[in-house]
Amino acid sequence: LSIDTKAKIVLGRFKHDSVRVMALRGHMPSMKDHDYVEKMYQVYVNGTSLVDKSRMNENAVLYPVGALCLNDNSAYVALILGKDTAESMGNLIQTVINEKKRTMPKLKNVLILADGGGANSSNGILWLDELLRVSEVTSVDIEVRHYAPGTSKFNAVERFWSKVSISWRGKPLLDIEHVAKYIRQAKDDVNNLQVRCWFDSKKYYTKSTKREMGMPLLDRKGLEDKAQGRIVHLYDDKTDFYKWNYKVYASVESAAAATETTA
Repeated sequence: LSIDTKAKIVLGRFKHDSVRVMALRGHMPSMKDHDYVEKMYQVYVNGTSLVDKSRMNENAVLYPVGALCLNDNSAYVALILGKDTAESMGNLIQTVINEKKRTMPKLKNVLILADGGGANSSNGILWLDELLRVSEVTSVDIEVRHYAPGTSKFNAVERFWSKVSISWRGKPLLDIEHVAKYIRQAKDDVNNLQVRCWFDSKKYYTKSTKREMGMPLLDRKGLEDKAQGRIVHLYDDKTDFYKWNYKVYASVESAAAATETTA
């Protein structure tokens, strides 16, 4: 799985990339040239069934969190309202693994290719904690390979995001429904791209927000105690490769067995 989050989308009749395309097509809808964030009730004048009414006062910003499966060129995108987090990325990975288990019931190992920053930071406590949770509930060992700084554009999912940009080129991203439709319409005629896109209605909190709300936060020592040796790094800790390459085992027993085999 190649994973990444596309740049945030400000919903509404705002100008975005490839406006010239609309002019060339002879169709230039009226749009605002500054993407000042509007409130949900301004974007959704008549409301929407996708968003709970209690959240209608949130900023209308979407984060497409995506995963590209390199085995069959299938893409999965969860639209997050507010801010992408390690938890939102973890839920996406869990969804994809459960989906793949339907056709691969003996699935036991998953390789994840990811950038080294953001919600899936290579040294992020919340990210590693999410991997521990996902591997345990799915009974799948997860190996992670982070791209070195400056090389993230080599991540395969970037090819998929480029198809998405082409799909909504010159079209105002009015609401969640329009964004989902354009993502599902992304095409790759050469590799027979298959896309699933949905709105993740769960409300995710960033680390700073959790701290402000007084919610308990996991520290490095707590992560190590929780992991119980299930996070195994694949390189010596004297190199940068140490934090960029590791494997998260589904259970303490499988981690111990793997360590004995390696030794």
